[in-house]
Amino acid sequence: MQNATIDGVYFVPEPFTILGTGTALGFGVLFKKESSKKRKKEKAKV
Repeated sequence: MQNATIDGVYFVPEPFTILGTGTALGFGVLFKKESSKKRKKEKAKV
């Protein structure tokens, strides 16, 4: 991944952007796991 440059100035994402992306991905994984567990329990009942 390359950083964009204009006249030798590098543009890097802000720390909060990186933190927010990491948090969103973490929540996505967490909710996916919970959803998977619920589906397995419902399948076992049927």
